[in-house]
Amino acid sequence: MSPTLRRHGTTLVLVALVAVVGAGMYVVDRGSVTTTERVVRRKSLLSAFRDDEVTAFAVTVGGKTGRVFRGPLDDAGQRPWRVEIDGASFAAEEAVVDQYLASLRDGVVERRITGGAEQAGEARAMIVVDMGPRHYRVTLRGTAPTPAGAVYAEIESGDGREVAVITAQLGAALTAPREAFRQKALVPYSAAELAAFSIEGEGGPRHLVRSAWPAPRGGSFRFDGSTPEGALRASAAALDKVWESLARLSADGFLADAEADAALAREVTLTLTPKSGGRVTFEVGGACPGHPDDRVAVRRDERGGRVNACVPRGVMEGLALPAAELVDRRLVGARADEVIDLQLVSGATTVALARAGTQWHEQVPTDRSIDADLGRAFLEKLLDVAATRWITGEAALGSGLGLDPPRATVRVVSLVPGAGADGGDAERTELLELGAERGEVAYVRRVEDGAVAEVTAEAAEALLPSELGLRSRKVFDEAFAGFRAIRVVGLGRTQRIEKLADGSWALVEPRGAGLVLDAGMLGELADALGELRAERWVGAARPEHGLDRPRLVIEADIGDDLGDAGDAGRDAGRGRHTLRVALGAPAGATGSFARAGDDAAVFIAPRRLETAADRWLLDRTQLVTVTTQVSRVTLTAAGGRQLVLEASGGAFRVAGAGADPVASARAASVRDALGDLVAEGAVSVGAPEAREGLDKPALTLEVVVGGKPMRVRFGAVDALHGTGVVYARRDGIDATYAVAEAKVRPLREAVGEGRGGR
Repeated sequence: MSPTLRRHGTTLVLVALVAVVGAGMYVVDRGSVTTTERVVRRKSLLSAFRDDEVTAFAVTVGGKTGRVFRGPLDDAGQRPWRVEIDGASFAAEEAVVDQYLASLRDGVVERRITGGAEQAGEARAMIVVDMGPRHYRVTLRGTAPTPAGAVYAEIESGDGREVAVITAQLGAALTAPREAFRQKALVPYSAAELAAFSIEGEGGPRHLVRSAWPAPRGGSFRFDGSTPEGALRASAAALDKVWESLARLSADGFLADAEADAALAREVTLTLTPKSGGRVTFEVGGACPGHPDDRVAVRRDERGGRVNACVPRGVMEGLALPAAELVDRRLVGARADEVIDLQLVSGATTVALARAGTQWHEQVPTDRSIDADLGRAFLEKLLDVAATRWITGEAALGSGLGLDPPRATVRVVSLVPGAGADGGDAERTELLELGAERGEVAYVRRVEDGAVAEVTAEAAEALLPSELGLRSRKVFDEAFAGFRAIRVVGLGRTQRIEKLADGSWALVEPRGAGLVLDAGMLGELADALGELRAERWVGAARPEHGLDRPRLVIEADIGDDLGDAGDAGRDAGRGRHTLRVALGAPAGATGSFARAGDDAAVFIAPRRLETAADRWLLDRTQLVTVTTQVSRVTLTAAGGRQLVLEASGGAFRVAGAGADPVASARAASVRDALGDLVAEGAVSVGAPEAREGLDKPALTLEVVVGGKPMRVRFGAVDALHGTGVVYARRDGIDATYAVAEAKVRPLREAVGEGRGGR
């Protein structure tokens, strides 16, 4: 023996003995309740609870037992909970298991009692807990007298047996039925874990596989080529509905095999193939026994496993989508908020943009910042390009499409959140190739899946490199104070208005007796023209834009010959110049195709401009009467019935009626109507038209105002911009007006007439 060993031998032996004794004590203590546990858990249902040592527990309710236990290690190195029911093992709902264990761990007793379990009543539920070397059995028995609904609980462990009283809430939590522990979600994979999936039945055959682009989003799937859709890319938005249906494949209840087989109608068969291999099939359809609003779903895996469940009827919405709705008709799959870089190239012309925070920056051909709204509009117009139909077979390879080589290319780079191998963002690059234009259509190849699309020629303009799309939407920026003259020509009307030396405005054309300019309507037109903003820029003019023969032409002279814009400070030093806008064909609900001045670019002018210009700018108050100046009113209906009213200082009374309350009310209604006869607008100038029904008026109004007579004839009933109107004309004014029918009705009712008109 060496000197060192002899010198320290005694110490080494003592250390070894201490270690052996300590290990032995640890083994013994693991199965014992420590002093600290006894103090801390003196009110607890279980004298000790060590979460990491719980390996299993069994719950028996109504003679049916469910055993929950730790399963084998999975790919993530975890041991997920499973539940055994009647000899079959199922995945457990982790959240339900955790909640149940929390009830066992945190449950407390109201009081402990002496005596045997016999006084506690018959057993109605039993819970057995395996916790390392310790084992507990809790038997729930009868109802205790206090507190209300309390339950007797018999607790057995290595420390002995005791009876306690627990609350009704704890008793209910511990008597969970065994089915409650089964996992409700039937789909074991997320979209990111799938390599392929197929759907048969309602909606037709749809077979999709993950595309070369590895993002876990809908755009990463395409048809597999086995159906008429070929290998077209699937729509992200449509596939979101499929993923929603998969998420809703959750059990509202479970069925036995025989029960499920009898009720299953197989409306849809869904097969999921994960990247990790294997296959899971779902058969869905048929009313669920006991759950008439649900559908039967049977899940089978390749190892013979089977789950039968009742699932919400809503799962059919996504699973029954036809293939046509799953096809991605958009040429660019990225979403607007994901795009970070754009490049459009045609020959020697290039337009390149890059996102800069919330703004955009143009790199080519001009190095400049782009307003966020302008950049977004440019991008969205590009993203909105969609196929009207697909070119397939030999036709897609033909030279007539002009794709070899293409006349333009589009490169879109986007960042897709969570698409990277490490769960971070992944960069996606999409390429489009623009081919020939044939009449009103053009052809585009989507390189990602090789699909060749036919799009409208107008939509294809968004794929060509042009700074037009980056042009400011501001067309004009002129203050009304700088206007000197306005002209509106078209739709059967010519109107000219000029500003006089005193600053007032005069109606130059049309000419006619009593025609007076409506200053409010003129201001609306001047504001709409001077502040004109394009809804969007369209590009070069096409025949369908209707600008070769515009419907309306609006012009305004600005400033004066000396270069002094007067009150229009923004125009100072610019001299006289003219604003000119031609309005062509309507462009849907947003407005009309338009062109400004000599600019060849077409834009969509807002509806506000046409609304302000497409009317006679004549005073709408020509029929209104100042009631305080009225001395006599005579209403004459077409049949000859007549009502005469006398007035003084604004007080009206029916002639010869005395103080009759009914007559007084009728006189008041006429007075109010006379002050409210503001017209919707003038509808014609010159002699009245036959359609206006003024040759034989339905009602004639004669008023003596300030000692002077005024006569208004009311003719036919019609509709103007969705409003019921009556045509009206005042003597001495060469214009017919449209008055809202509701404003004329009190006059007709006062004279005893109904709606009238022709």
